[in-house]
Amino acid sequence: MRALCLAGGGTFHLARFGGWRCQDATLDGMGTFWAERTVCEQVAHRSFAVAPDPTSGRGTWLCLPVGD
Repeated sequence: MRALCLAGGGTFHLARFGGWRCQDATLDGMGTFWAERTVCEQVAHRSFAVAPDPTSGRGTWLCLPVGD
């Protein structure tokens, strides 16, 4: 996830409660973060949240552990 964030020009952080956060990353060609969502949900089995800014073409995403 860090590599995907950095590849998009974002800044990667470890968030509270074991989450992964990427700020100010470039959105993909569809205006979202499909690769990041796929890795987070299907590979890491976590929950994905996104806050895109289509006007700037950038956004923030979170990959959070799923509670039991």
